[in-house]
Amino acid sequence: MLCPDFGEGLQRHVHALVCIELFRKRESDKWIGRFG
Repeated sequence: MLCPDFGEGLQRHVHALVCIELFRKRESDKWIGRFG
């Protein structure tokens, strides 16, 4: 296994990016629902 810490860190990083994207989409949907 080559550098398991990097794989775990990368997975955490990707998960964080996905969470941010979902949060942004939910927030924009909320604003669109309110004003659209």
